[in-house]
Amino acid sequence: MMGVRPCRKTEVTGVWTIALMSAVIALAAPAARGTEVSTDATFLDGLRRRELFELAETYCRQRLANPSLSSRDRAELTIQAARTLTEHAAGAPSEQRAALWRQARQTLDAWLAAEPDSPWKPLVALQRALVALARGELARQQSEVAADREPWLAEAKDQLRDAVGRLRALTTEVDQMLTTAQRASTTRPSNRSGRDQPKMLSIDELISLGRHLRFELARAWMSQARSYNEASADRAHGLTQAVRLLDELAGLPDDPLIWKSRLSRATCYRLLSDYAAAEQALASIAQQHAPAAVALKARAEAVRLALARNQIDQAVGLLQVPNDLAQVDSPDWDFARLEACLAAWHAASDARDSAAAESWQTRASQLVRQIEARHGAYWTHRAEMLLAGHFHEAGDLDTRVRAAKIAYLNGQLDTALTGYDRAAALAAEQGDAAAALDLGYLAAMIVQKQGHHRQAFQRCRRLALAATSQPKAPAIHVEAIRNMAQSVGAKSDDALDAYVELLEEHLRTWPGASTTSQVLWWLGGVRRYQRDWERAIAAYRAISPADERFAGAVDAVGQSYAARIAELTPDAPTAQTMAVEAAKWFESLLQTPEGRLPERISPAQRNAVLWAARLRLQSSEGGYDQARRVLTVALRAANDAPDEWRQTAQTLLVAALAGGGQIDQAREILKQLSAAGVGPLVEVIDELQRIGEGRPT
Repeated sequence: MMGVRPCRKTEVTGVWTIALMSAVIALAAPAARGTEVSTDATFLDGLRRRELFELAETYCRQRLANPSLSSRDRAELTIQAARTLTEHAAGAPSEQRAALWRQARQTLDAWLAAEPDSPWKPLVALQRALVALARGELARQQSEVAADREPWLAEAKDQLRDAVGRLRALTTEVDQMLTTAQRASTTRPSNRSGRDQPKMLSIDELISLGRHLRFELARAWMSQARSYNEASADRAHGLTQAVRLLDELAGLPDDPLIWKSRLSRATCYRLLSDYAAAEQALASIAQQHAPAAVALKARAEAVRLALARNQIDQAVGLLQVPNDLAQVDSPDWDFARLEACLAAWHAASDARDSAAAESWQTRASQLVRQIEARHGAYWTHRAEMLLAGHFHEAGDLDTRVRAAKIAYLNGQLDTALTGYDRAAALAAEQGDAAAALDLGYLAAMIVQKQGHHRQAFQRCRRLALAATSQPKAPAIHVEAIRNMAQSVGAKSDDALDAYVELLEEHLRTWPGASTTSQVLWWLGGVRRYQRDWERAIAAYRAISPADERFAGAVDAVGQSYAARIAELTPDAPTAQTMAVEAAKWFESLLQTPEGRLPERISPAQRNAVLWAARLRLQSSEGGYDQARRVLTVALRAANDAPDEWRQTAQTLLVAALAGGGQIDQAREILKQLSAAGVGPLVEVIDELQRIGEGRPT
């Protein structure tokens, strides 16, 4: 169905699977005690790749609760916990991100405050800077497609400024630590032996950390530069600083950062509009026989370089990859392909080539679905934002839906509302009634979220009545009822009458829907408020016995009968007849389909027993004996009933026995009740007094 996003692999995980995985976490955490922390990292990487962030967070908490962890392992697990929260935030809906960013930041800040002199402080401080960098990069990406860019740009600049400051200070600190360590190594021999924990980072570790810091600082400079206008001095300065650091790293022999640095340097040249230098950097990578994954990323950068030069045909030509690269799974490559398809769509649209434009538009939509299926929430979100930025009003139904969804996730409710309305109209034009209903309902829920309940009521009612045969129509009409109640309250009799008419409209239109019992429950409540006891009883009695509200409905029927009878003269034939008829209905609920009394009774049947007994105690002929029989059978079949119910049933049984002249049996039950305190005894006195006065019980 259009408008319903395909499930990712993490979303199809059933409740039972999550339960099993949680059990695995519980077993894995203690099993990992005493092992190398790399075991934790491997396990957590696997969970994050599968987007099982909550399970990864639980694992980190359980491992960190182990008091025997070494200080280094505790630092590493703190970093892993923050990484998990950061990756979770990057792909989460906008309303969830702030809390996740805050948790990531607080996790690291708490460790840094508690361990100011730890030798592992630089590792945790690096992750703290990376949280700000990740948040800044995401905000910058949001700004590229947002209708109002300034709030996103302000957040991006603030976070990236923080990241640059932290990384620069930490780079200086680590360089000083390295100098100190190198001097110390020349003046005293090492006293390490076996598997003893080092008291500080080794020289090799400090060298590696220093290089990683420079790379992340270059990335922060680059991202900060991109948050400024293309012609600004701030942009040029940031990119120049990044190139300076990347030049240093790109020339290092046999370092894991070489390829990343060379690729990032080519990107910087492109962003500086130095296209010749960017082309030369990419050619150098190709000449050096880079690994397939690196070669594919270089090809993605080549696509972007061609697009920057407005060479659309060349960019499209690069989309056909050699066989040795076709099997490489790369989200960045798929994203570059999407960028090329969108550029080709624009070019075809400008050339008024509608067939080509439609073809490229279709390919772009297909690519977003592929990214969604292959690469998880973060890349899906980026792809959808990019698609939404290009197709505001144009595009097929799927594209319009995605554009509306992204606007909603970014908090642009008016834009999202317009988008869903247009998508619903297109679905209706195409004859897709189910999609039109779904999309119209999403629009109505945005109106509801904005607090416009009257409009939401009108939208939902119109949608449901226009598609009465659709399975979701009754539920949407129920939302109309809820919004009407919110909009009018109990301001006047006319408003209440209109509310009742809406409830009855639902029952007339969808008499057999799963929503019927809910609506009958509401209708019964209104009728009781109006003291219209007969119609209240009719509504409550019509609620399905399978519905979760049925036990409450049975009690409400009893209260309504009692209120109606109380309005009549106690010994009047009408009151007697009504009490007997009501008791018979309650007693009918106690019988099995074969006409026998059940061996065990449900909560609804327990309520029915009490009301049947109370009403029988009010009838003039045979009431005491019938109440006694019902209560005796029910007490035997209600071993699992709450003590409160049993005491009430026994109280009524005492009254029935006493009223029928069986005083000795009544005394025996009174002895049982006295063990529970004076409360039940007082209830017995009240019950006997009501019987004596002929009042309703």
